[in-house]
Amino acid sequence: MIAKNFVFVLLAAILTLSFASALTIDSYSFNNVNQSASINVANNYNESLAVSVTPVTTSGFTFSATPTSFNLANGSNQALTLALTNVPSGLTFGTYTVATLNAASNVSTQNSSSTISYVKSFCKNGAVNTSNLSIYSVKITNDGIGKKDEWHLLDNITVDVRVEAGDYDVKDVSVVMGLYDSSGKNVVGDLIFSNSDEQTIDLGDFNNGDKDTASFEFNVPADMSPDDYKLVVKTYSKKTGESSLCDDVSSDLSDNTYQSISVKEETDKGKYILFDNSAASPFDVTCGDSVVLNTNVYNVGRNDESKVKVHLISTDFNLDQSYEITKGLNKGDNSRVSFSFVVPSNVTAKTYNLRLSSEYDYRNSQYKQESDDDTLVPIKVIACAKNPVINVQDNSTNTDNTDNTNTDTESSSFSSIFKGNSLIWVIGLVNLILIILIIIVAVKVARR
Repeated sequence: MIAKNFVFVLLAAILTLSFASALTIDSYSFNNVNQSASINVANNYNESLAVSVTPVTTSGFTFSATPTSFNLANGSNQALTLALTNVPSGLTFGTYTVATLNAASNVSTQNSSSTISYVKSFCKNGAVNTSNLSIYSVKITNDGIGKKDEWHLLDNITVDVRVEAGDYDVKDVSVVMGLYDSSGKNVVGDLIFSNSDEQTIDLGDFNNGDKDTASFEFNVPADMSPDDYKLVVKTYSKKTGESSLCDDVSSDLSDNTYQSISVKEETDKGKYILFDNSAASPFDVTCGDSVVLNTNVYNVGRNDESKVKVHLISTDFNLDQSYEITKGLNKGDNSRVSFSFVVPSNVTAKTYNLRLSSEYDYRNSQYKQESDDDTLVPIKVIACAKNPVINVQDNSTNTDNTDNTNTDTESSSFSSIFKGNSLIWVIGLVNLILIILIIIVAVKVARR
């Protein structure tokens, strides 16, 4: 049985090889700089072939390949000269098909084809003089619920681009980030950047061998369309010019020139409403302080919400507040919500977590869905005085009578004594100073 199977496999392999074309034609990719090239047509068939080459050119490109017909002896090659004389305007980052080259021969089984492409790089003229300035590494970190190459709405992303100068000094080094959607549009401006320079970071002058890192920090917006994106980076010298000194290639990227990114739509109903930029102000508090908690409420789900109820809860702070967004919260929208409260007097000094949650999917006068997980908002109690000192001129009622009566009485009596005899105290102090001065003078006179 094994021998029989082996025979079938061997026959299949022989048939595959017999029908495979021994005539091959190279592929090629043009770029902004190189728009002429030479490729080979090879004949590995067991006899000579009469070959004709027909280019099928994509609309907008002007392309030629010569010669278009020739005889090709067994085991020999024919060089084809390629020329790209026109490129459509308005091309953005990406790879475009210029033409398909079809090579046919007088033997019906010996035909081949290849693709001629045009690569629009992030650098204007592609990577140029990278021995003088290059991208050393690219690191993508996702601090949200997604991954480095799979982003969810509101994920916090950091892209660290480390740049290295070569054997020469380089002036005015900049690093730029881009993000292209599936239509070829650069949508990097839609990201919510934390770094002030946003998508362009200036690193200044580099001496030979210097390294430095540009860090791009941003959030994925709640209304970003689920799609496949290409994240790109480049570094160049503003002084020398991008056309003469630029690098946009890194082995850390999935395709060397870009990182494939997939932005996912939230499918978990319990995560349709999310909180962001949530903070208590002030963060450091004492008992009795007034606090305001602000938060942004986002709808990252698939549906528009007619109403959303937000809850703030803390058993330690005796909090159970709610706020209802009655104007609605459409998909991708957000609303700013604030809560106010006073720090209670019976908490100890430590950091507490206040809890934010939500209810939504309002139908038939009730909420059908609540958030799966609470969002924690920290607040730090730094001190709470159990026995506060009461000013004797304060007429407010003291609610804590423990050990305060004697202290306040003694303080009040001492203050009264001092206030009633203030003139005597001043005169006595002046006399004491005069006596000391007289003694000092007398000692100096005696020494002479």
